[in-house]
Amino acid sequence: MVIIQVSKVDAFTDKPLEGNPAGVVFGADGLSEEYMLKIASELNISETVFILKPTSNKANFKLKFYTPTSEVDLCGHATIAASYFLVKEGRIKVIEPTTIIRFETNVGIIPVEVYIEKGKPKIIYMTQATPEVKTVNINVEDVAEALRVNVDEILGTNLPIQVASTGLPFLIIPVKSLKTLLSLKPNLLKVYELSEKLKVAGFHVFTFETLDRESTVHTRCFAPYVGVFEDPVTGTANGALGAYLVWNNAVKIIEPYTTIVSEQGYAMRRPGKAYVEVRVQDNKPIKVKVGGKAILTLKGELRIK
Repeated sequence: MVIIQVSKVDAFTDKPLEGNPAGVVFGADGLSEEYMLKIASELNISETVFILKPTSNKANFKLKFYTPTSEVDLCGHATIAASYFLVKEGRIKVIEPTTIIRFETNVGIIPVEVYIEKGKPKIIYMTQATPEVKTVNINVEDVAEALRVNVDEILGTNLPIQVASTGLPFLIIPVKSLKTLLSLKPNLLKVYELSEKLKVAGFHVFTFETLDRESTVHTRCFAPYVGVFEDPVTGTANGALGAYLVWNNAVKIIEPYTTIVSEQGYAMRRPGKAYVEVRVQDNKPIKVKVGGKAILTLKGELRIK
């Protein structure tokens, strides 16, 4: 009998049962990829992160990310969850005011900054992979059909549909109104098919109409292609969105850093906020950090074999 220590951390919030939950498995060395996938499937949370010893001497830990159906190269909220867990559980030496954790991932070494206050993690920022924004050959009518919205809701924004990535690619789709965004009931089969065709993790849909005056955008993320029908608050997708907004000059550009606040999860009754910091040079995004709060909500044992 093997006993695996499993925790659940809610990321992009400091309130239990809000934000985006992530499974966290510490000491996952020795687990096969098959068993990691089985554990992720059993937990049935959008992503589960497995914390292992690094193979690179430039990293403190290695992270592997799994949805209930497949491995993904990077997951923002699960990285924040893992960072919070390591500090909260005393698995890494804490240095105030900022503790740096370097994670080995499939997309390279990802540095994470944990801001410490009175020995406790206050907010966590992860540096994502080099931002990329590209135009793709896709029919806007097909996207509107997949989302089940009038095509004018997209075209009326005067912004393009593009693929953006800061480690994991998403199709970024603008819509005019918050009412439309909150009422979306997409055809998930068509979202899956288009995601497969474009080789993106999912659709990240946004509007500039927000519930909170502090927020820049309100977003929703649909990713059935990687086994997640809808994700509450998505670190990688909001990082990609930050790059997209700067690339298209869709927000006020401030050099060297432009900050974007994304509210997400309200349609799922799991509200949270992602803080996106885009480093800008010559009006283009060159580096993206995504930050948020977190809280440990569940600890237990999983018995396998």
